[in-house]
Amino acid sequence: MTRILVPSGALGLDYDKAALERGIGMNPDLIAIDGGSTDSGPSYLGCGVSKYARSSTKVEWKGLIEAARTAGCPLVIGTAGTCGTDGMVDWLVDITRECLDELGWTPRVATLKSEQDPYEVGQRFASGQVSALEGAPGLDRKTIEDCTHIVALAGVEQIQRAIETGAEIVVAGRTTDTATIAALPLMRDDHAGGAWHGAKIAECGALCATNPQSGVLMVEFDKAGFTVHPLADDARATPQTVLAHMLYENSDPFILHEPG
Repeated sequence: MTRILVPSGALGLDYDKAALERGIGMNPDLIAIDGGSTDSGPSYLGCGVSKYARSSTKVEWKGLIEAARTAGCPLVIGTAGTCGTDGMVDWLVDITRECLDELGWTPRVATLKSEQDPYEVGQRFASGQVSALEGAPGLDRKTIEDCTHIVALAGVEQIQRAIETGAEIVVAGRTTDTATIAALPLMRDDHAGGAWHGAKIAECGALCATNPQSGVLMVEFDKAGFTVHPLADDARATPQTVLAHMLYENSDPFILHEPG
């Protein structure tokens, strides 16, 4: 069995401290949180900045670092700094260093960067190696090469490689919401379909529960599937709240497209 603790849908949204403590007491194998979103539009990626203030990000991140230290498990964040650019990975690593200095802890930290050179992407577009997604607006080489930031979308393989280094904290650039959660269950040969399905359900924390704002969620993965445990006092998971989340940012509840 693999236990993944998800504090909230994104770093910056805050989390229920009592529920987080409850989750630590359940001996998680990994704490996973998303650092970004496209919900707010392309501005943050274009400008290469975080949606959330540095001060509030540091408070929440320091709390999760302390939680991981107490639990004795890795802490993994994907899409650092809202947009997941290389600069935002560095930004969160700087915050991490400050937190670690204050805590007097020297864990191994791994970073994953996924930013792409617009000129190279433009060349690949011209040679037919890059194309627009279905339903996207028309794309041309000049538009690509004029971009200030282009980030590739990392999947579980990159997260798994970072975990294999023995890193206790992983700060990743643009990553799928599910990758940080599904990586370890897949490494441990838990049910593959269950790993992806459970990661999709847990990607936004307690959004799949009766109290979506409560944040903290534990997901247990095994050979048969997954089990969802909302950890706030006033939150519970029902078949309806769980199945409804398969339609969140997903047009087909039976198909989940992931890089790999």
